[in-house]
Amino acid sequence: MSWTDVFKVIGSVIFSLGGASALIFFFSSWLGKVWANRILAEDKARYQQEIETLKNHFNKQLAYYENQLELARSSLSRYSENQFYLYSELWGRLCDLKNSGDRLWNRADNRRLLDFSKHLRKTKEHVMKGALLIEEEHYCQLTDLLDEFSNFNFNKKRLIDLRQVDVGGNAYTQALGEFGIIEENKNIKDNYDRLLVLIKESFQKRIKGDFSQINTPEANL
Repeated sequence: MSWTDVFKVIGSVIFSLGGASALIFFFSSWLGKVWANRILAEDKARYQQEIETLKNHFNKQLAYYENQLELARSSLSRYSENQFYLYSELWGRLCDLKNSGDRLWNRADNRRLLDFSKHLRKTKEHVMKGALLIEEEHYCQLTDLLDEFSNFNFNKKRLIDLRQVDVGGNAYTQALGEFGIIEENKNIKDNYDRLLVLIKESFQKRIKGDFSQINTPEANL
């Protein structure tokens, strides 16, 4: 074999080896891309599934809280509406009671005393029945006010009874007793007039501050 043939054989071997290496490199590169794309697709699908799971979870939570908000809004609306009507009716009864007390103040007699006592009893019953819807601050104010009205009622009865009692001609003693009761009643009347003004202001703040939001709860969000 000549050197020329030897070089041809060596060149053929080298070419063969180089071609195989190139082929192996090509298939390795192609297979790597295939696996990379497959892994990328699997990761993308997994992430997409996780995102959908989280989205469904948050959507359920959002629906739950929206439902709870609507229930709270509806409950607050009913409470505020019922409280509004209660306060309106209660204020009307307090005005009737005050007017009756003013008439009794101007002239103390059994007929006016009976009328005042009737209004006082009905107002107390109304406050007691509506206690669940009356704010604690207002309930305390109303209790103080009704106590003053009760004291006024008691003292007016004392005054009427005193005027009907025979004191044996001692006009001075009777006049002195009447004067003391009248002065005491005047102080009581001043107190319940003052408390009525405070309650009126409290009721107005409650109505303007809370009841005005019944139909616009979004204002608090």
